[in-house]
Amino acid sequence: MTSRNDIKQWFKRYLKPTQQQFWEMLDSYLHKEDEISIENVQNLLNILNAKAEKAQLTGHLTDPNAHAELFEKVYSPYRYTTFTPNTETNEVIIPELIEAELDGVGYQNQMITEGIDFDPATGTLSGYPFTANVKILIFYTKL
Repeated sequence: MTSRNDIKQWFKRYLKPTQQQFWEMLDSYLHKEDEISIENVQNLLNILNAKAEKAQLTGHLTDPNAHAELFEKVYSPYRYTTFTPNTETNEVIIPELIEAELDGVGYQNQMITEGIDFDPATGTLSGYPFTANVKILIFYTKL
C-alpha cells in the first residue's frame, strides 16, 4: 500500500502519474464493495470487549435494585394501590397504607372524600359499604 504523501507527489502540478501509480493509488483506498475486517476498524475490538452481554443487560433491566441510589433522588411519596374485597364489607385493611396519609379513594367511578374513616396505624379503611368484587382505587402519600 502506498502512503498518502507518495501519492500526493505523483499528482503535483504539471506531473502526469503513470498507469502503475494510478493503480497503486486505487489499491491504497477501500472501495465500497471491499469487506472491512474487524481488525481494520480502529478500537472496535476494545469497544466490543467493553460492552455488556445481552444476559447482563436483561438482568440489569429487570433488577428492582438497579440504580436505587439514583431513583432515591427522584423519589416521589405519592402512590396508589388497588384492592378488591371478596365479600361485602365496611372495613378493609391494606398494608401499604400503614404509616401513610390518605389522599383519596376511587370507588365505583367516583372519588370518595367524605364518610370514610382511615387509621394510618393499621392501614384500615372503614365506615363505608364496600361491595364484593368491585375494585377500590386508593391514592396515598407515604410519609
